[in-house]
Amino acid sequence: SLVITVGIVSQLPQTISSLFNSLFADGDKLALFGWQTPFTRSGAISASLTILAIVIVTMLVVKLNEAARNLTIHYAKRIQGNRAYGGITT
Repeated sequence: SLVITVGIVSQLPQTISSLFNSLFADGDKLALFGWQTPFTRSGAISASLTILAIVIVTMLVVKLNEAARNLTIHYAKRIQGNRAYGGITT
């Protein structure tokens, strides 16, 4: 697990640099509402998909981390002399 994490983290600077270079590379620039942006079309799509994937994975991790399962617990009755104590359900 630690080796896999170190492998992923060690590749992050190279991946971010590659994504940044593809975003601002020379080529077909993206035009929005008649304005020319400094981004390439393929770079903008890959950056958007990467950000979307990060958001979705983060949401899923938080959702799974915060998940709870409610279990019904039946406590046994305790008898002391002629009296019964307990026996509740939560």
